[in-house]
Amino acid sequence: MVDHLRSNTAQLAGLFVEAIVYGIYLTTFGHCLYVLLRKSSGWKRPRDISFGFLFVAVSLFSVGTINLSLGLFRIIDMENDEGAKSSGFSGQGWISIVKLLTMNLQTVIADGALIGRCWHVYARKWAVILFPLALWTAGFVIMIYAVWTENQFLFHHDDSRMLSIECTIFWVVTIVLNIYTTGMIVFRIWSVDHAARSVHAADSVSSCPQSGKMKRRSKLQSVLRIVIDSGLIYTMTSFAVFCSQIASSNSVFITTGADIMVIGIAFNLIHIRVAHTRDRDELSPADSEPSTLSTIQFSHSNVFPTRNTDSVPPRSHSPPLPPLIEKNGEGEIYRSEETV
Repeated sequence: MVDHLRSNTAQLAGLFVEAIVYGIYLTTFGHCLYVLLRKSSGWKRPRDISFGFLFVAVSLFSVGTINLSLGLFRIIDMENDEGAKSSGFSGQGWISIVKLLTMNLQTVIADGALIGRCWHVYARKWAVILFPLALWTAGFVIMIYAVWTENQFLFHHDDSRMLSIECTIFWVVTIVLNIYTTGMIVFRIWSVDHAARSVHAADSVSSCPQSGKMKRRSKLQSVLRIVIDSGLIYTMTSFAVFCSQIASSNSVFITTGADIMVIGIAFNLIHIRVAHTRDRDELSPADSEPSTLSTIQFSHSNVFPTRNTDSVPPRSHSPPLPPLIEKNGEGEIYRSEETV
């Protein structure tokens, strides 16, 4: 099939789209750093900072910035006749190789962070992440091989069909990994929220039979929606890249330009929206109901929600708590400081 979108035009359009989305990404990156380093009461102590997620946020931003800079340099080089001759391939050469590396590296970093999040949500159970970890490893190997194939194609004039196949497989692996891992996280949060709401409903009915009806969405439900939203954004843009790759269209320059920035935006939005939900409830405790989860917390041995028991009167016979909820020796709900 003939591609009516010329390569030079597609690269210029891709740079334009990438620059626009980069402006949005820059805003979310600054806000993400703020919520990772601060909370409503002030700066976080070093032991309260999630350095893993901080490293991922900075890495995604750095890789995305390098990719955008190389795209601008490539456009300038394409307009320079001497640069086009020296590069050996329409002003691209090593720039195309590094841009391919940064595009795939951005995806690999984000997928690794998603797997790590799933690992924490399931209380660090390796069996849960064996499948996505295998996909991530396959994607990493394909990334290295694709860079080598791109080098062979540009400087040794080898067949480019293998590169197209490798890129297609890479995006299939990425989409499957995202759907599976996000689905596992969503299922875990939903199951914990369902168990907690059952306990809260039993408490409400026992203390006041007419107040058992839930009136507000719990915090875990809010987090569930945040995870789904960010997962859809990431998966849909990756699917757009996959479609343009399957069609062997030059529109892949446009879709990849948007995707490399959207990956970082989706990551940042999770932290920003979760922090806003937490701060909002901390600033307005009077509006919180006993049935509302106070935060999303995870221990090293299990995963469980916590509940606000200040307004629940003591009862002589309380129903047994489900396995997802634990108590310490003093009879209080145990809370971990490790959050998603």
